[in-house]
Amino acid sequence: MAESDFDHSDADLAGCPECDLLLHLRPPPPGMTARCPRCGCVLANGIADGFVRPLAFACAALILMVIALNFPFLAINAVGQRNAMSLTEAISSLWQFGADGVAVLVMAFVLLIPSVLMAGVVTLMLTLLARRPFTGLVPLARGLFRLDAWSMADVFAIGVIVSLVKISSLADVVLGTAFWAYLGFAVCFLAAITSLDRVTVWRAIDALRESS
Repeated sequence: MAESDFDHSDADLAGCPECDLLLHLRPPPPGMTARCPRCGCVLANGIADGFVRPLAFACAALILMVIALNFPFLAINAVGQRNAMSLTEAISSLWQFGADGVAVLVMAFVLLIPSVLMAGVVTLMLTLLARRPFTGLVPLARGLFRLDAWSMADVFAIGVIVSLVKISSLADVVLGTAFWAYLGFAVCFLAAITSLDRVTVWRAIDALRESS
């Protein structure tokens, strides 16, 4: 966006998260993005249905996570033996083999934090769509925008795919329902987070707080 696309009202003052430049920013039209003129960081995305889209992707992600936790993730056939494993069994195996720290990290960054983020997105979007604020609305929004960088759902999915390519040359790998469910979860998770615009969310929250 050009410099003329930035508003000049004190109520629209925003800081760039990368270089701390203060700007007078207004939400861009659908299909456009607002970038910091100093460092080029994306400050706002113009997304139509700014609350419905993240809500839909977050709901789909939570459903897929439930499926991923209740079905086999993959099975390996080697030397006439078949071993099947779920996501929770994989984490418990790490714990049993003495990799306690790795098990905790996988549980936190691959399962717990992504699921909490999606539940938070659903709560936030429903609140903004219903226009019924509650006491913890601001901390919830603040936590969502801070925690999104700590989710490793996409990294885990890519790592599993790379590992399966190597394992497939040594044994027969059968991909279970949970594998495809988690892959879909990672896609929906990224779609929900990328369609969640900070400027739009905070302006809606400010409007709710002023009207209540």
